[in-house]
Amino acid sequence: MRTLTGCLALAAVVMCTSAVQAELLIDNFSNSAVTDTLIGSGTGTLVNLDDDVAGTRRFSLQSGFLNATHGGGGINVASTTGSQFRLTYNFTTPVDLKSPIGRDNAGNPLRLNLFGALTGGTLDLLVKYSNDGGATFKQFAAVSLAAAGIQSFNSLIPDLGTIAANVNRIEMDFRVTSQTGANPVVFSQSGATVTAVPEPASLALLGLTAIGGIFAIRRRNPLTVVEN
Repeated sequence: MRTLTGCLALAAVVMCTSAVQAELLIDNFSNSAVTDTLIGSGTGTLVNLDDDVAGTRRFSLQSGFLNATHGGGGINVASTTGSQFRLTYNFTTPVDLKSPIGRDNAGNPLRLNLFGALTGGTLDLLVKYSNDGGATFKQFAAVSLAAAGIQSFNSLIPDLGTIAANVNRIEMDFRVTSQTGANPVVFSQSGATVTAVPEPASLALLGLTAIGGIFAIRRRNPLTVVEN
């Protein structure tokens, strides 16, 4: 019985450890770099993803100016005040962006490491996701970006739900809100990534379930002490 209990404990540890490490890499921009220079409106180059998720990445411009070099392990985007542009991901294999039930206890289901440097102004960013190819969208709360850093999305607009399963399209809508000089607003990252992060509530529940099972077995089969 000790052997069985030990095996179960080890399995629980391995299960929780592997789950914690099971982040899904959507994009690390490791493919060949392409440069999209767009003015007024237009659609950039369609790039195939080559990481954990099958699909594509594409920049498009609704208005203004956009120069985006993406790939080769990094990203560099320059734009001007009033410009609106979009980074779209379409997935052949759907992904889950799950956050715990209850908005006050949301996790970080989507993490963007795109802003290692941000200079020349500010941006608004709205991230939307769809599980029907873009016919309908739900969205994270919009954020304003004025400084560099990793951006984790963990707040959903009320009444749109907290579980995003089988997502096959993500749209990141950028709008340049201010420009501090004559030079474009620029954000860049040499080791850029877009990552889906497993939600903490399920991981904790998984671990508690496994540990609870171990204690239940021990309680049903207590060790017998034999006195000499």
